Amino acid sequence: MFDPNGPVLLISALQRELPPPDGPLRDVRMIAGGVGRRRAEATTADAIGWLKPRLVVSIGYCGGLDPALKTGDVATADAILAPDGTRYVAEPLGEPAVTLATVDRPLLTATDKAALRKRTGAAVVDMEASGVAEACAEAGVPFAAVKVVTDAAGDDLPAGLEPFLRFAAGEGSIARCAGALLRRPTLVGDLLRLAATSRRCSANLAAYLTNALPAHAPPSGDGEPG
Repeated sequence: MFDPNGPVLLISALQRELPPPDGPLRDVRMIAGGVGRRRAEATTADAIGWLKPRLVVSIGYCGGLDPALKTGDVATADAILAPDGTRYVAEPLGEPAVTLATVDRPLLTATDKAALRKRTGAAVVDMEASGVAEACAEAGVPFAAVKVVTDAAGDDLPAGLEPFLRFAAGEGSIARCAGALLRRPTLVGDLLRLAATSRRCSANLAAYLTNALPAHAPPSGDGEPG
């Protein structure tokens, strides 16, 4: 499936994690495949089949496990740890390169993040990268991961946030979100702050990719941006 003349493909969970497809990234293909490693794996496998990319990059938001990483910092990985312990090699798109752990459920507290850090030694955590890495390994396509920290190692996410995370993952309902807001009206302020943080983090991620990807991009004219 690997085509050295194919496009670079970015795979995110959410549309808002993708950078603007213009300037140096105008020939880069981009797909938001949904939340979770199984969705990420399926989306990546399908996209590899019809795009035949030269490089697939898992991008998006992550949680910090290394206390040295702050909210808004961008990390590129040289290794991905799946929930079952499988380790995938990644092509770092900068320095320093870190180990990224993928989990199946959001880590909502600093205690949970510290426990994963102790168990794996990983610096950041997400819910998709190992799925993308698995599909790339099966297809023989080079793989990279670039993530931006939206919650640092010492941060607890707001209580009551889980219905909104489930809704974003396609597993929840508006009714449950509304119920959470009725039980805890202060969630409105929490959600607004998280939205502002995610916008800042998306801008940082886009700037990093704009600088890191031109060397990997296909020649201009190979295709329209996705």
